[in-house]
Amino acid sequence: MTPLLLRSGDVAIAIAPERGGGLLGFHWRGQPVFADVRGDAPTDMACVPLLPFANRIANGRFVLAGRQNMLPRLPGEAHALHGEGWLSAWGVADAGPTHATLDFDHPAHHWPWHYRAVQHLRLTDDGYHHTLHLTNLDNTPMPAGLGLHPWLPSAATTVYHGLHTGRWQMGEDQLPREAVIAAVPQDWWHGTAVASQIVDTCFIGRVGDLAIAWPERGMALTMTPSPVLCFTHVYVPGSTDFFCVEPVSHSPDAIHRPGEPGLVWLQPGETLSADVTFRVSAL
Repeated sequence: MTPLLLRSGDVAIAIAPERGGGLLGFHWRGQPVFADVRGDAPTDMACVPLLPFANRIANGRFVLAGRQNMLPRLPGEAHALHGEGWLSAWGVADAGPTHATLDFDHPAHHWPWHYRAVQHLRLTDDGYHHTLHLTNLDNTPMPAGLGLHPWLPSAATTVYHGLHTGRWQMGEDQLPREAVIAAVPQDWWHGTAVASQIVDTCFIGRVGDLAIAWPERGMALTMTPSPVLCFTHVYVPGSTDFFCVEPVSHSPDAIHRPGEPGLVWLQPGETLSADVTFRVSAL
């Protein structure tokens, strides 16, 4: 399928509905804001939607109402990862020069609920606005989460800033072990370059915007997530040219921690919505 190309002034976006409804690229004045698509794998995209859950479910297994559910796992992955939306083809409900609406209808299968997801992308003068909707079409309550997963270009001087009240200590199995809570919201990088830490963890209780600065390119990105996206998963793999800052609605494997804030139980017919505004500026 030919990508959907949105363009207005300094901003251009390429969307691949058949590749998880994800972005192949997001450019500002010809420069990549998200890392451009790098190959054919789902993890090679510039940005993908996360739904009906974000990040990991341990071993791809969970039990609800006495029923054991087993979710597919990507090759080489120990856990189910990032939901189903990013692995599925989406339809195009509407599209124009500066906007697009994609939809995805999921019948009950490995994820044992019928749901419908919608993405709406709209260009602005300095970036774009990305909205997600997730509706439970089943007849029983459904656990639900949302998020966006952009891959971001990285260099030695790239700086990430985000205020959070805590962070999860992760085990070697890439699952949360213990939450470390700060006395006040803080920047856990303390102004140092993003590459100064190698992490794959979830930060708790976001306060305000998330910001990335690329001094070497003279540009900066500000993400403004809606309140429901109060967690931020950050992945800095080290020795690569990208990192990830993912606004999400819950922490990894939240389905195995009943009562934890973030994971929502959608009643039949109920919709969970979230959005992120991405704004680019010159430094």
